[in-house]
Amino acid sequence: MRIEEATIHVLRVPFTDGSAGTGLMPTRWTHLDMVLLRLRSDDGAMGWGDAFAYSCRTASEAALRDMLLPLVLGQSVDDIDSFCRDLVRKLHLQGRFGITAFALSAVDVALRDLDARRAGVPLAERLGGIRRDRLPAYASLVRYGEPAQVAEFTARAVAEGYRSVKLHEITEAAVSAGRKAAGDIDHLVTDVNCNWSLDDAHSLLPAMRDLDLYW
Repeated sequence: MRIEEATIHVLRVPFTDGSAGTGLMPTRWTHLDMVLLRLRSDDGAMGWGDAFAYSCRTASEAALRDMLLPLVLGQSVDDIDSFCRDLVRKLHLQGRFGITAFALSAVDVALRDLDARRAGVPLAERLGGIRRDRLPAYASLVRYGEPAQVAEFTARAVAEGYRSVKLHEITEAAVSAGRKAAGDIDHLVTDVNCNWSLDDAHSLLPAMRDLDLYW
């Protein structure tokens, strides 16, 4: 397939997570940013990809426009794996992480979506076969820090039907509040995002074990 056209769509969806902005994000989360890429092949088929864009939508858009698309437009792509590996090599000066990886991922996903649409089959079929028709989902919360807020939003997620909830809390009090609000759901986890030192981990892990976290 030959890539004839590429269109970038930058979206900002108003959003609030209820936090004070002291946790995971650089500031309070007020928008969900998305950078979408649509590729069109020479036979008119289209595929969509998504570049990571949290707090970096303009950078992700620029990386796609200035770094990736000049290497993609007009090219014939017969082997997506080989083509994407070649893109990584050509962009070695820009690095293989961060913004470069975000833009590369949008191209990779769009090409695979395009390939599946041209073949007239679900993408899962092209990636090795459909093995299930349902996937469990979990609620991933931001870091609130305040136990009362952790309990409030954990309870809200459970009320919406989630049987697994992921916290991003780093204190015993906050995780404990989530545990109490979660009740008998299947899984409660917390991701501390590198905030614990080795000493912190040794100190807090016994309490985390008592709270019966899945991980």
